Amino acid sequence: MSGDRLFLNFNDEVIRPNTVRKIPGQGMPQPKDPTKRGDLVVSFEINFPEKLPAQTKDMLKNCLPNK
Repeated sequence: MSGDRLFLNFNDEVIRPNTVRKIPGQGMPQPKDPTKRGDLVVSFEINFPEKLPAQTKDMLKNCLPNK
């Protein structure tokens, strides 16, 4: 592993459970040509809580835009 950090920006897209995104050219080096890299595949595993305390719900409501 190279230790480099890669910041992902999905343009305000909502990432849903089991979403998979491919980032071209950020994967493993090609075996026959190490100067070229394959694609990095990112799979999102999202776990939602079963319950939220009232205080947490209030905090989340305050983060949402008023409509």
